[in-house]
Amino acid sequence: RDLHSFPTRRSSDLQELVTAFISSGEQQLAEIAAALAQNRRAALAAAAHKIKGASANMHARTLQSLAERMEADCLAANAHALTQTNALLQREFDRVKAFLSDPDVIPRPSKAAS
Repeated sequence: RDLHSFPTRRSSDLQELVTAFISSGEQQLAEIAAALAQNRRAALAAAAHKIKGASANMHARTLQSLAERMEADCLAANAHALTQTNALLQREFDRVKAFLSDPDVIPRPSKAAS
């Protein structure tokens, strides 16, 4: 499945979904950075879990896998390993965001004639 096989194919609906995904992803990545800086493992796991779910909904499998690894490693991994995973997570999110922001991938809704 891909984004265009969702039940609704209207570009305005897809664009709304993409906008929400990007906005929430940026928020969760900020929460991950803050949790890493403060060594708050439960908050880190919670934010990674949210990204994992959102990524699954968007069929962003690599991002989902990295978020899953971050969530699983929260309890046992050392801070350096978590920081490395976070860098990979951020890089993959940026790649997905660029892809989804491409108007050739998700066309911008056309404006109604006034």
